[in-house]
Amino acid sequence: MTCPAQTKNTPWQESGERIGFLFLVSIAFAALADYLFWKAPRGWTAGGYGLLLMAVLCLIRNPFASSGRLAPLLIGGVALLGLQCVEEPHYLAQALMVVGICSLAVVPEGALRRNCLAWCRGTAGLLRDIVISFPGALLRRVGRAGVGLGLGRGFINWLLPVTIGVVFLLIFTVANPILRLWWVRLWRRLNHIGQNLPPWQRVLLWVVALCWTWALFRPRREKESETSSKAAEVAVESTPLVPVGILVRCLLVANAVFALQTILDLCYLWGGAALPENLTYAQYARRGAYPLVAAAILAGLFTLVSFPVRGSHSTFRWPRRLVYVWLSQTLLLVVSAVWRLYLYVEVYTLTRLRTAAGIWMLLVFAGLVWIWIRVFRQRTNRWLLNANALTLLAVLYVCAFMNFDGFIARFNVSHCREISGSGPDIDLRYLGRLGPEALPAAARLVGKIADAPKQIKLQQTLRALEDRLDHQLRDWRGWALRRARLRRLAGKLDPGVPVGKPQGVR
Repeated sequence: MTCPAQTKNTPWQESGERIGFLFLVSIAFAALADYLFWKAPRGWTAGGYGLLLMAVLCLIRNPFASSGRLAPLLIGGVALLGLQCVEEPHYLAQALMVVGICSLAVVPEGALRRNCLAWCRGTAGLLRDIVISFPGALLRRVGRAGVGLGLGRGFINWLLPVTIGVVFLLIFTVANPILRLWWVRLWRRLNHIGQNLPPWQRVLLWVVALCWTWALFRPRREKESETSSKAAEVAVESTPLVPVGILVRCLLVANAVFALQTILDLCYLWGGAALPENLTYAQYARRGAYPLVAAAILAGLFTLVSFPVRGSHSTFRWPRRLVYVWLSQTLLLVVSAVWRLYLYVEVYTLTRLRTAAGIWMLLVFAGLVWIWIRVFRQRTNRWLLNANALTLLAVLYVCAFMNFDGFIARFNVSHCREISGSGPDIDLRYLGRLGPEALPAAARLVGKIADAPKQIKLQQTLRALEDRLDHQLRDWRGWALRRARLRRLAGKLDPGVPVGKPQGVR
């Protein structure tokens, strides 16, 4: 015998009990964020918070039900990023972990099964919920509690009028001394009241944590439709934006200009031809690296805009051949830019910006390869967009596990004049800016510097790096695995070097 409550029952996902439970969970995560992150150094807590948030999200939303193999793949990727944040919580790993958790929240809608544009639409809906959903749900909740059913509607109806009134009141305050006096008195009163309130940064932390977790956990019913977008995509990709005759002339001129640059690089950069007076190879390399990448990007964009995917073979035979030549020259252009960057680094050492430039050139090269394949195989722009998005995600994901500051420090120390006997002098000031990750490389310079003032500067740099490390480890929330290893290494430095004393972690 079936009970009436079982035959007709509202799903818990839609019930008021679930909404109240989600409010409590969001408040709990906001309180946890306040405890872990307010006035605390970034440490393992970023990874722990993200992993706990992902676990609760999987329990509430159950992304396995409608995503197949995609949810386990996302969970594994976010889990590795969380462990990396326990190792060292740098910004890229934290940002990718946030992106992964947001993607896991839109998996039940099927957004990730189609293309990156659908993912962008799903993520945009999630961002909209972060801004709108929690305040609206809170006002509705307050209205049901008896405070007033029209509170939310009244807030929305009066928001714009009140904003306009405040703007004009501020304008009149500038023109009217009496209004200005009233405003000054009101401002002083508000400041006096604000002294007894929490800092606005802490309030902002609570608001962001509440709205974000609520947007992640709340039930979402929106489904995306692709029929109209597919039809529009086919129509666009079958119609050339540039007439064939003009396209051929553009490609002929572009190939000629690119050929001139390629010949000059082959002669001077690769062939070792003598440069004009007052021009060194380092200057030649520095002046060309970034403009060449910009030219390659413009070439790729022009190809995408002007070259249709489904053009007839007879009409687009010559444009297709010319675009193959142009894209091949563009790839050589990016290789030349990478070589220029390498020559420049040999003379002026490695920095964060130059490392990022090398990674950016790698992404541009990969994007041009995908464009070449798109034209050759007559792929769609959707395929090209997905290929570039996956390439970008793969490169950023690998970079999230790299210790770039330590690598830059090791490279500069290994290639400096004090260690190798040739190359540029070590820049101790920039070595100190790299942070505690530069400690192992900086320790190699102990006893290698003959100049007395530079020895003192090295000792000051080591002391400053260790002080930063101790400051991070002074709070248990700032602990990280890599920092603990660096602390042990700093304790083994030459006792003759007057660096800071180790401090325990409490």
